[in-house]
Amino acid sequence: MEQEALVRAARDGDGEALGELVRCFHGPLTAYLIRLGGDRELALDLAQETFCRVCLHLASLEEPEAFRVWLYRTARNLFLDHRRSWYWRRVSIRPESDGREQPGPGPEEAAIRRDEGEWVRRALETLSPAHREVIILRYYEDMTLGAIAKVTGLPLGTVKSRLHHAQRALAGRLRRETPAVVLKGRWQGL
Repeated sequence: MEQEALVRAARDGDGEALGELVRCFHGPLTAYLIRLGGDRELALDLAQETFCRVCLHLASLEEPEAFRVWLYRTARNLFLDHRRSWYWRRVSIRPESDGREQPGPGPEEAAIRRDEGEWVRRALETLSPAHREVIILRYYEDMTLGAIAKVTGLPLGTVKSRLHHAQRALAGRLRRETPAVVLKGRWQGL
């Protein structure tokens, strides 16, 4: 069933459609939250809270095509609320599984990917939270600039500017600390 049809059915009280939406988005949403904060347990808690809030307010969603943006905005707001709370402790971004199955690479490619992922994670840690967020939404969550603007509540021009500056900072960091062979790959265009 198409996402919009699932949202409409869930909005109309179809529990199976709601369950399918949760199954489709739980892994990617949790991975997004892990990348924002680096703590898997916190990300799982925030993802659960996000889905609870979505369930409570799904009937008020007027545009089913906006579900993904609404879901990520809800998760982002919960994350920011948590970060502002008195018990927030800064943690580093750690490699975690995002719950999506990937075809298994060979041993050499797996080692290269693991190293590349570690270099990128370290470089992401050096970015400001605002710059890290737009990189995560654009490249890890594959959102359009317009969707990022809606998730973050920022004007489109601000999103473009942040993404541009974040890409430059990330690329500069990767050039300084990453072996040249990796830069010939997918991160060279940043």
